[in-house]
Amino acid sequence: MGCNGKAIVGCVFGILGIVAYIVGVGVNEITRTNSVLGSSWCGWDGIGACGGTDCEDALFMYNLDGTTYTEGAWDDLCDACELIGQDDCGPCKNKIAGKIWFGAIISGIILGALGILFLIIPSTRGFGGGLLALACGCGIIGVAGFIGLTYSEEVFACFNQEIDPAPVLAGSIYAVIVGMVCLLIGGIASCGAGKYD
Repeated sequence: MGCNGKAIVGCVFGILGIVAYIVGVGVNEITRTNSVLGSSWCGWDGIGACGGTDCEDALFMYNLDGTTYTEGAWDDLCDACELIGQDDCGPCKNKIAGKIWFGAIISGIILGALGILFLIIPSTRGFGGGLLALACGCGIIGVAGFIGLTYSEEVFACFNQEIDPAPVLAGSIYAVIVGMVCLLIGGIASCGAGKYD
């Protein structure tokens, strides 16, 4: 048993896509705001900060000295908003967007793994490409959901373009976009793979 022909291309690109999705979740840096004094970033479940001039040039901030990450910050800040009667504030949007992001990317990892498994098993190869394409769709939902919900003028919204300096997309988004492209290539390349392909 094993992949051959069209299926091997799907397996290779599927594995690359899953690795990129795992990096996207592991890095947990979706948007970033750089300034002269330091940088801050939004993760799916909290906010991080880095002080100093080295922060702006860092590819990923979580591995720099002097960084802090407050896990659960969006839950706590959203609870504070709800106490004062504002359930549509920036932290609440970030909380919902983070849950959509995390759920979509984890679903993409699971669907991608199933797609690879189906491509390896000869009798199920016809379904593998479709599952890889669905995994790509999960990435699209995660990226579009996060940007769409946090693109707001609310204070603390992760993608608030009205502030100066404005947040930019960061490492996790780019990793997931690379994963989406790999999964799409794998899905298209293995489309129609049969038992002997």
